[in-house]
Amino acid sequence: MSKKKKIQDIVDQASNLLNQNLTTFKEIYKVIISHSNHYHAFLHHENSGDIKTYRYGQYARLCESTARKLSVLLADRKIKNGVVGLKVNNSPFWCFLFWGLLMSGYRPLLIDAKLAKENTENLLKSAKAIAIVTDDQNEYEGNVITLSTNEVNDISEDLNFQPNWADEVIFCSSGTTGEIKLMIFDGNNMLNQLNASKKMPDENLDIIYPQSIRPLRIIGLIPFHHIFAFVSIFLWYSFYGATIVFTDFQDPVTLVKEIRELKVTHVYHVPLFYEVFAKNFMNRVDDRYKEKVNSLIKYNLGLIKLKDAGFVGVHTAKRLIQRLTLGVQIRYLISGGGYLNEDAAKIINGIGYPLYNGYGMTEVGVTSVELSPNIQDRMKRSIGRPLFRVSYRINRKNELLIKSPITHIKEIINGKEKSTVLDREGYYSTGDIAKVDSDGRYYLVGRAKETIITSNGENVYPEEIESYFKEIKGVINLAVFAVKNKIILVIQTDNLKISKEVDITNATLPLHKQANRIVLTKEPLPLSSSLKVKRYIVKEKYLDGEYKGKDSARKKIDVLAGYDANAKRNVIRRLNRVFKEVLYVEKDVDGNAHWINDLHSDSMTYITLINEIEKEFTVKIPIEKYGQLTTLNDFAKQLLDSGCK
Repeated sequence: MSKKKKIQDIVDQASNLLNQNLTTFKEIYKVIISHSNHYHAFLHHENSGDIKTYRYGQYARLCESTARKLSVLLADRKIKNGVVGLKVNNSPFWCFLFWGLLMSGYRPLLIDAKLAKENTENLLKSAKAIAIVTDDQNEYEGNVITLSTNEVNDISEDLNFQPNWADEVIFCSSGTTGEIKLMIFDGNNMLNQLNASKKMPDENLDIIYPQSIRPLRIIGLIPFHHIFAFVSIFLWYSFYGATIVFTDFQDPVTLVKEIRELKVTHVYHVPLFYEVFAKNFMNRVDDRYKEKVNSLIKYNLGLIKLKDAGFVGVHTAKRLIQRLTLGVQIRYLISGGGYLNEDAAKIINGIGYPLYNGYGMTEVGVTSVELSPNIQDRMKRSIGRPLFRVSYRINRKNELLIKSPITHIKEIINGKEKSTVLDREGYYSTGDIAKVDSDGRYYLVGRAKETIITSNGENVYPEEIESYFKEIKGVINLAVFAVKNKIILVIQTDNLKISKEVDITNATLPLHKQANRIVLTKEPLPLSSSLKVKRYIVKEKYLDGEYKGKDSARKKIDVLAGYDANAKRNVIRRLNRVFKEVLYVEKDVDGNAHWINDLHSDSMTYITLINEIEKEFTVKIPIEKYGQLTTLNDFAKQLLDSGCK
């Protein structure tokens, strides 16, 4: 049997179930547990350093054992289709809990494991949840049972348990408004999501294939409460018999090593991961070899011929670079959930890794991915063509509309269950601005609600304008928005002398895209927990007159004045140790040095820093503080206020 025929056979499994009118989560589960016990379902590198493996033959036993335990713990809440929050970090046990809840007749509400208590309570209340499984040490208000994973593990099983399957899963929207919106998907939605891969073998034989052809290991880095991870990692690859790899080591440098040493073949992550990887790679290239590496990248991108690369052995050089980074076993990388930086795409594809773009959203699942193995197609950074049985349309406002059997069946808004809102032809409005080329590939441009309509009627997108200024040295964060059809650009910087370079860059833009007013400020711009600038808050502060341009430079203030000298000295000493380990530097860090502008680090490594500080001081830094603590002294003040010594 040919390789393509073997791959087509496995992607036809979902179609076969749909053709038999078997359209529930129970049927999906049956396919998953039917895979050969010869293959690993999960591989988990734990904090202890141990690597635990689980074969497909164990999958069913562990899911059913979990269901029997949950039935005991929730015995007094036997409500068919009752909602139970699942707020646990990615691991094999997350998977057992998910299927265990469905098998016990409960609808899982998937919640970010790092979500604050107040926000979690709001979600539980909106979904009318009866319980939550979590390890966050909180007790939740209302008539909600709080279960820890230890409680589930330790309880005796109900040996008389009989499965009573529920058939819905609930996702939380990642929207930026205060309105709580929950999306409900059923087994039919998810079988159609799996069936969307039906035509993939026609274009690419690397994204999905059976393990009888070669090993397929995908790493579960994105939390499974996120639709991208749930569909593209947990559901998709379990259904097709691959191995999901979990790791408890999360800092970017260690992750690269984990991907290589655990022989991961598929990595699906957000753009920030790839941007940090590309930046770190280029920063670590010895000056003696930078010219050769740049030539290798240009050659692989098809920009120069082999003879113009300036050295022989480019193929050997590519393999050597891969052995030192993600490994030579990589088959497919996908960036999803945002806009991928062009430089990152060039560097990663240029060193021989196939990096593609994908598209989806909480309301519609995953609906497209670039599949072309041609590097020139990948470098266009399109989101590909719509998957099987998915239709795209662009309306008069250039908004992307989607019609598919994957779209969620119901939604809960502020506690009230409603039907999904579609237009007369069954299309869902995504709110994303898109364009399509002559080959039928789609490209994201921006968000409809953030589109700026200039005085001459031109549409301008904040992301595009911001991209022109991001690379200016000294720019920490920035935001573009409109006030009365005028384009306003606010730049956070510690060097107000960059105004000339900013003005020069602005002057090179087409007239309708030039900023009408530019404000440079040393005041930190408000960030979300994912370290993205909150444009709407920047706009509110601007309208309130809080940004005063060059006059807004802050005077240096001793934020640690008044604290106990011994406690202050000890906290600073321990903090310096953490900073030096994360930054790979030997000297102590200046207490007032800015994380990005002075220490030249990045937002992903910032998350690593926070994780290491929390471990060192056994303390939790509130998410709302992320991005506000930008210097060692800022962190010292936060820790001293928390009672650390």
